[in-house]
Amino acid sequence: MKSRNVVCFSGGLDSTTVLTMVARAGSETHAVFIAQGDSASHKLDELLARWIVETLQQKGLDVHFVLMDMSQMYNQLRTPGKFYIPGYQTMVYLSAMCYADKLGSYGVYTGEQLSANNPLDYDNDSELTDYMKLIGHYTEETSTRARADLAAYYGNVFYPYEKDSGSKKTAFQFIDPLYFMTKAEGVRLGMALGAPLHLTRTCKDPEVASNYLEVHNQDLANRLPLWSTHCGKADCYFCKVRRQTFKDSGIMDPTVYAKEE
Repeated sequence: MKSRNVVCFSGGLDSTTVLTMVARAGSETHAVFIAQGDSASHKLDELLARWIVETLQQKGLDVHFVLMDMSQMYNQLRTPGKFYIPGYQTMVYLSAMCYADKLGSYGVYTGEQLSANNPLDYDNDSELTDYMKLIGHYTEETSTRARADLAAYYGNVFYPYEKDSGSKKTAFQFIDPLYFMTKAEGVRLGMALGAPLHLTRTCKDPEVASNYLEVHNQDLANRLPLWSTHCGKADCYFCKVRRQTFKDSGIMDPTVYAKEE
């Protein structure tokens, strides 16, 4: 019987690379995408994530798009004007774990990386920078503890039986294939695997997202590849990271930016 694997999937560079890697290993791969809200930016993230999965399916890979709609909860918990919700990643992990349990899988793959491997430093005082610092702190400290606690609890409560004739309980795992890689190394791996990185999105600019969706809703699909999904502004941290990542990788950046350098 073919194994089943679950990937925490955002539609970004890292999780798309991991999704492609896991699927190419021959497993039945489930891409768990968390719908975070009803803004244009969130809608575009979901649209592109679906296209990534469809592209992998067209390559003959056994990949399934799994939508978990947390829009209402996200909107109720998020502080207006802020990008993040404290503890949100833990909720994402728990959702993926529950889905993995449903499939009979004992692990969840993620695209997490050490923030120290990020190509840019956090040198300004913007709230977005605070958000990136929080994400880095979460990844390196809180994430490890939270995921270990969740896995231990989940394993002890829901998997109390023994594996075959052994005495060890089944352990639930979070697997981060890119954790010690740089962003550039992750991109090179993704390209080598044939991951559709051109469909990934990093930018959070709402105006760019609205413009893209307007074109999409007008059924101008033939123009979409030429339409920008990233703002490309000089003060956009996400676009700067993306540009620097491709530059460091030595691979041509396939991203269409609304504003070129």
